[in-house]
Amino acid sequence: MRKLIILSLMLLLSAQTRAQEIISNDRNEELFIFGKVYSDHGSGSKLLAEVQIEIMPNGERLITGEDGAFSFSWPGEEVWIRFAYPEFSTKEILVKAPGELKVVLFPQEVKSVDQLIPGPFGDKLLYKNSGFSAITGEELRFSGETNLFNALQGRIPGLNVQRLSGMPGEGSTFNLRGISSLFATKQPLIVLDGVPVNSTILDSRIINGNYYNPVSAIDVNDVERVEVYPEGGAMYGLQGNQGLILINTRQPEVVSTKIDFSIFSGITFEPEYRSLLSGTQYKTYLLNQLQNSGLSATEINQQNPWISGNPAYYYYYNYDNDTNWQDEVMDPASVNKVNVTLQGGDEVAKFSVSLGYLNQEGVVKNTDFQRYNFRLNSSLQILKHLSMVANIGFTYHDAALMNTGTDFHLNPISAALLKPPMLAPYLRDNLGNRIALLSDTDSYGFSNPAAIVNNTGSGSFGSNLFAGVALKYQFNEQLDLTSLINLNFNNNKENVFIPDYGIADFAGGEIKNYAKEGITKISGFVSETRLGYNTNIDLRHFLTANAGIRMITSGINYNEGSVFNTPTDEFKSLSSVSSLEDIFIYGSDLKENRSELFLQGDYRFKDRFMAGLVLNLSGSSNVGNEADAIKAFGGNWGFFPSIHAGWLISSEKFLRGARNINMLKLRTSLGYSGNDFYSRYSRYAYLSQPYATNSGIVRQYIPNPSLKWELLRQFNIGLDGAFFEERLQFSGNFFQRNSSDLLSYLQVPAISGYDFLWENNGSLVSTGVDLNLTGRLLYRPKVKITGGVNLTYAKVKLSIPQDIIIDIPGGHVILADGASPFAYYGLKTNGVFSTGDQAEQAGLANSRGIAYQAGDMWFEDKTGDHIIDEKDRTDLGNIFPDLTGGFFLNGSFGSFSLHVLFDFVYGNKLFNYARMQTETFSGYANQSIASFYTWKGQGSETEIPKVVYDDPVGNATFSDRWIEDGSFLRLKEITLAYQLPSTKVYKNLTLYVTGQNLLTLTHYLGYYPAFSYSTDPALRGTDYSQIPVSPSVIVGLKIGL
Repeated sequence: MRKLIILSLMLLLSAQTRAQEIISNDRNEELFIFGKVYSDHGSGSKLLAEVQIEIMPNGERLITGEDGAFSFSWPGEEVWIRFAYPEFSTKEILVKAPGELKVVLFPQEVKSVDQLIPGPFGDKLLYKNSGFSAITGEELRFSGETNLFNALQGRIPGLNVQRLSGMPGEGSTFNLRGISSLFATKQPLIVLDGVPVNSTILDSRIINGNYYNPVSAIDVNDVERVEVYPEGGAMYGLQGNQGLILINTRQPEVVSTKIDFSIFSGITFEPEYRSLLSGTQYKTYLLNQLQNSGLSATEINQQNPWISGNPAYYYYYNYDNDTNWQDEVMDPASVNKVNVTLQGGDEVAKFSVSLGYLNQEGVVKNTDFQRYNFRLNSSLQILKHLSMVANIGFTYHDAALMNTGTDFHLNPISAALLKPPMLAPYLRDNLGNRIALLSDTDSYGFSNPAAIVNNTGSGSFGSNLFAGVALKYQFNEQLDLTSLINLNFNNNKENVFIPDYGIADFAGGEIKNYAKEGITKISGFVSETRLGYNTNIDLRHFLTANAGIRMITSGINYNEGSVFNTPTDEFKSLSSVSSLEDIFIYGSDLKENRSELFLQGDYRFKDRFMAGLVLNLSGSSNVGNEADAIKAFGGNWGFFPSIHAGWLISSEKFLRGARNINMLKLRTSLGYSGNDFYSRYSRYAYLSQPYATNSGIVRQYIPNPSLKWELLRQFNIGLDGAFFEERLQFSGNFFQRNSSDLLSYLQVPAISGYDFLWENNGSLVSTGVDLNLTGRLLYRPKVKITGGVNLTYAKVKLSIPQDIIIDIPGGHVILADGASPFAYYGLKTNGVFSTGDQAEQAGLANSRGIAYQAGDMWFEDKTGDHIIDEKDRTDLGNIFPDLTGGFFLNGSFGSFSLHVLFDFVYGNKLFNYARMQTETFSGYANQSIASFYTWKGQGSETEIPKVVYDDPVGNATFSDRWIEDGSFLRLKEITLAYQLPSTKVYKNLTLYVTGQNLLTLTHYLGYYPAFSYSTDPALRGTDYSQIPVSPSVIVGLKIGL
């Protein structure tokens, strides 16, 4: 650690600037400087008059003439000049030799190296010495996305965003440059308006397959800017392990009243249906299956009298149908959104008020999400040196949901895939007439999908309050003191009722119906006080520094109640039963406290060298009492330093004549950060355990009071460039992220009475590169074309002392030493035995001694013992992609504009559990049309085994047969807009149409490859028939008054 501090001090003392292109003359006694100022419009570039020019050493000011020209003399070797013009980025130039300058200013809408980046890491992009990406809220206005993080997909290098599902309001999972943890949090820290917020995605205990994310309450329309710092974690110590995402909402800036109104309405289409058997095809398939199992025709007809198609059978009409059950559970869905923003004030007080309403239906019937949001951001100049900023955001939501988890009796899509098609959603009389009464559960134990979407009641509603105030006292131009406090309260109530009628029984028939309610309360309090200092010495040495203290208190309180077997399906609440034996309660109360002391400093020598230092001392209540940590102030603390350095190569003399290099910068960083986002209860031995109506204290874990944070060491080296008057901009990074002291578990002997012991053990190393390239291909006053591409390549390697196998529904995942984490773990196949001789020669049998025969799967025998069992399992591929990214093309042609965004993922594997269920060929569930291509007889060449009832040999065992390539290329967004000329009534009016997810190229056989079933990486890439993301089209209007 001492070496890091010494190195950082050396960097802070070493430094020097960037040079502009200057055509030298013969005047050596003083600097005579002259030139012209242009606006950048490509070949339509024009001279700018009345540009404010400040000669920075003495504050002397002048303006350019009508021809954009200026000139002055300076009695020195070099001089800083500042050029400012309304609605353009301010440019500062260090002139080192006499001569002529060509100065190009860029509109603020153009991403220029002279843009000032606001916030705690603020500086000109030119002088940034760490990896950084940003996107403005204006770039997202036409996206049609109702969730901010969904809108970021494919736009920012290193940020991999995957929607949890197509359930409206559900949100996304996301990570930066791969994962850095196994069981602790894997998401970057969200900092909203300067305040770190709890962005934990909570999985529902009562509505299977549903998730709740508090930050999904942020309305895209309220966002001013999003900044991503993969290397910025040290600033937040124990919270910064996964990087930072800074979200800035729209702050008041104007003093005249301004009103913005936006509205859009659209439709989400049903996904492309899975190809399943029709009613007639199903009967043929089932008959073939039962015959292959050895049943005679008589036995088959006795067990399934409807299969012969005899109209004399009393229930004939109930089995003489051709139902597409996917049609019964899915429909096109509408989406409507309205926002109004009012800004105004005067020189003393300014405000920005926004109101919004969203109503989004899901493609699964009777699902929707409604959200009402309000935000007030204000600033007040209380005294000459004292100012205040206050932000208040309130959101209320109400959602109608469905179970979308692994229980196919309750998941409407899973039920629709498996329900036999010869059955009908509604009852029929003995003449075949439809009765307006839904069918009950069939004799084969399948729920009625129509009953699931019409009669099950699942929903959530709640509110989110985010309020904060910051006071700033400006002692002088160099010194200021800022103190802020912030409160966050989030309540979410969920309820579900599962009826008896139409739904299969649970727990072997002991549970007929049930009702559940759960309430989650998330609270947070943040206080921060920081002292800021900035100065320069002779315009050669520039220094900014911040030192402060941050205190965070957060909590998650959960209470749940359940009742089972209510008298009838009309009794749907917790008060519906009289017997205490049918009541179950559960609750948890997690509280966390963190304290941080921090110091942040940045130094720049002229325009040549930059250096930065961050020191953070963090303490947390999550850390065990006996952890290896700094003992101070009655707690356990971790020390997290970070150093950054940059060299503006384009400022050096050897590049002074390089006309087309506007900026070339080399930077590097080395930093440490922590991750303590795991349950503090894992270090305790005893927890409360509910049982029926009583609770007690039971032994829950083997205690480990030595548990501590995970430690991330991150090294980065990057190169940034701007060329051809900044028409081409490039940023590239090589990174290596090494996470050690991983929170993991050690499997212990069963005699102990426990499954595992939590401990800090193992490491994850993520190595890769990310690239971002943007260009203004054509930039004229009436025609503008811009484009860009970003991509990230990352490989993750795990090092642990003991392999861990995780069982998931339908399969297995392994954490293996020396491999990528969370790989699917199962059997590998060599196809299907074509003939009996081929099977006999292989001589394989399953673990029960049943020999594989012609038409069975040919599994690889890894051990060579001729027994196919768990010892033959192997790595089948990883859920994490090798390559992610996106590319865009924007064009404006007069009043028309076109925006196109593609995103892509390459190299990940997905477990298609839904296909596994529809291609087992071993029961009464409906199957896919793959049944047409099953093994038919001796010599049959196919990849699909024979149809046999109950699959006695285990052909459907978890294997690479169910693992698919998850790569895709998607047209994520395309927008065509038309802007009407301004009038006295409005300043701007834009009409637009946006299509989302209209085209996806993939080899994946499920509904959609872009999903993330769970926040748990072991389940993330498994398709359990969650609601797919579907194509949609919206039509919108934006008006500025």
